[in-house]
Amino acid sequence: MTPQQLEECSETFRHFDRDHINRLEKEQFKAALAALGTAYSDEEFEDIYPKVSKGASSVTFEMFIEHIKSIEEDRTTPEQLAESFKALAQDKLEITEKDMIVGALPPDVIEYFKIVLPRGENGFDYKGYIAN
Repeated sequence: MTPQQLEECSETFRHFDRDHINRLEKEQFKAALAALGTAYSDEEFEDIYPKVSKGASSVTFEMFIEHIKSIEEDRTTPEQLAESFKALAQDKLEITEKDMIVGALPPDVIEYFKIVLPRGENGFDYKGYIAN
């Protein structure tokens, strides 16, 4: 998932998180997926929701991103992802939090990357992330 895709997902999540509690209820989650172009039949959705929510009554931002990421992995090539990170990192081998801020990534996306990207010597190792 490219930083741009993650930003789009973040904006969509915030739009449907009307209570601003960093969680989407079942119907909000379904609507957010549809807004991103992923529509499920009622039967498919009833099968997917308990897996994504891990049995909870709502989906957190992290759960939402993990689900979208699992869908997008089939669509985004590692080369496209590397190019996106490289552009944000201004051709450096690692990306810093400052690079992400300058790249106008939303704060929740930056926090997500700080969790999932491996730490490097001078920032975050996006190449290591892509390799996994």
